[in-house]
Amino acid sequence: MSAASTSGSAIAGTETAGAGLSGLASVIGTHATVARSTTLLLRLYLGTAFLNEARHKVGPGTWAGWISWMPGFIAQHVQHGTGPYIAFLQSIVVPHGVLFAGLVAIGETAVGSAMVLGLTTRLAAAVGIILTANYALLNGTSLTDVSNDRALLVGFIVVLLTAPGRVLGIDTYLARRWPRVIVW
Repeated sequence: MSAASTSGSAIAGTETAGAGLSGLASVIGTHATVARSTTLLLRLYLGTAFLNEARHKVGPGTWAGWISWMPGFIAQHVQHGTGPYIAFLQSIVVPHGVLFAGLVAIGETAVGSAMVLGLTTRLAAAVGIILTANYALLNGTSLTDVSNDRALLVGFIVVLLTAPGRVLGIDTYLARRWPRVIVW
């Protein structure tokens, strides 16, 4: 292979990479190149996973146990936190543990319900990202660790970008009525 043909291949490779980036921008901007139905199962999985966790917190006879258990759990696991997150846990979360226990339970229930129903899925995905990022930071998850928290984060990011609530979800009707609102 000559030097000219080698450099031609390198240039063609660069053009392909540039086309890939513009394709990504197209997906984020218009969603025209990604079928939303491909992420429907992901949306339903995330919703049922969060509802399954929430049932241990808001189900009959579980609320009081959850509200009293979570603050102690956080206090015991502060040392596993990541960087500045430890200070946040110690100064804000631990002193207001009951409030945060309630917020977690209600947040998981709301995210799970919204995902299953396909109702404001982008908003639900954003809340899911916040909740899951907090779980990962509490566990001290680093970029090199393999964890369910990181897998859930990626799933919620995909849902946020692809709006699968517009397939077999209430977002279908909301998007027709108010097409410029981005939460669906």
